[in-house]
Amino acid sequence: MADGCKLCHRAAVSDGYCSYHGSAVQKVKESFAAWSQAYGGLGWEDYLDRLTKTDGTGKWVLEVIRDMKSAGA
Repeated sequence: MADGCKLCHRAAVSDGYCSYHGSAVQKVKESFAAWSQAYGGLGWEDYLDRLTKTDGTGKWVLEVIRDMKSAGA
């Protein structure tokens, strides 16, 4: 049996995340380069902070951002 997701009750499928949280992690990482370029060299921590303040940022993305920040990623 698979271990549980770090952030919810679902089964973990990759890197300790369920498919929903795993997808959110992937999207956060994939979008960083575009955001960094658009904001003139935005750093990772500033990017995560901006995402948390952006209307429309989803629940799963917010949860993974909190997890990333607590892990020092």
